[in-house]
Amino acid sequence: MLHAWLKEALHPLNLHAGFLNKILNSAQQTAARILRANGEIKLEHIHLLILAPLNRASKKQTWGFFSVERLEDTKEGDEANDHTIEIYLYVEGDDLPTRGNK
Repeated sequence: MLHAWLKEALHPLNLHAGFLNKILNSAQQTAARILRANGEIKLEHIHLLILAPLNRASKKQTWGFFSVERLEDTKEGDEANDHTIEIYLYVEGDDLPTRGNK
């Protein structure tokens, strides 16, 4: 399910198949690890954010990505937590994308 959703979400970027598979595999491995660790930390939700540049001038650009994981208490005193996976896509040579303030 995650694979299909990510593939559809990233489709407009027209990414090279090998690079797209690296992103998909990374997200799936991270989600699987989080779910395996669910016995240690009770999770309420897993959020997945994908951040990419708006301007894509050329299809011959070299893309890169990195991911960040965050574990946040949902409410003070609650036993459950929210886990967020943020995937940042960038074009090499450009400024890295930034996450807006909440």
